[in-house]
Amino acid sequence: MRSMRSRHHGARHFFCRSIVIREVNMQPITDVHELFRHQRAIRDFTNEDVPDELVNQVLTAAIHAPSGSNTQPWHFIVIRDPEVKQAISAVYEEARAATRGARPATGDGRQPLSAAPVLIVACVNTPASGQAGFQTGASIYPSVQNLMLAARALGLG
Repeated sequence: MRSMRSRHHGARHFFCRSIVIREVNMQPITDVHELFRHQRAIRDFTNEDVPDELVNQVLTAAIHAPSGSNTQPWHFIVIRDPEVKQAISAVYEEARAATRGARPATGDGRQPLSAAPVLIVACVNTPASGQAGFQTGASIYPSVQNLMLAARALGLG
């Protein structure tokens, strides 16, 4: 099921497609355009261990992302400890419920974050002055996109 929406931003005209995917094939992908077309938010996890080698490949992709003024203001925290994952998951669900407000839960059947075999938390280093400019915060986005695309390319999600 596909739908097209038109968005106008100043003089530019963009088309955004909403695509409903029924089944996600988690096989590794080597063609970059296939990778772009098959990247999805993953809400269903296996209990299979993720080898350190694959985590390192994903992190290597993340740290090679472009950043404003080549500041590379990021660091990543790899979390495998079930108790820590559970604590993060609880905070996430609390924040998610708060943003939902009066809207009822959708009952989407998604698993909690704690069900993922490994979590990678992307963090932005801010200058000691605390006066982080726009480029500092925005630099994390390409890094996280690289991380997500590398994970998908490796069949991780």
